[in-house]
Amino acid sequence: MINPAARLVVARFRLAVARRPDLLRDRWYAREGTRLRELAAAHGLDALRVIDAAAVLSPAGRWDDVVARLHKIQRS
Repeated sequence: MINPAARLVVARFRLAVARRPDLLRDRWYAREGTRLRELAAAHGLDALRVIDAAAVLSPAGRWDDVVARLHKIQRS
C-alpha cells in the first residue's frame, strides 16, 4: 500500500510526464530505482518501503542528500 505522501509524488511525476514525455526516456529513473533497491538489500530493508521513503523525502531536498539520509535508516 502506497502512503499519501508517496501518492502525491507519483501524481506529480505523472503530471510532469504528461507535460514532458521525454522524461520517460531519461535513464536517471531506472538507474536511481536500481540504486534504491540495492540500498534496501544492503540494509535488509523492503525495497518498496525505501522507495516510499525516498518519495516522501525527495521534495524536501537534493537527491544526493535524500539518498544519504536513506543510508541512515535502520531496520526496526
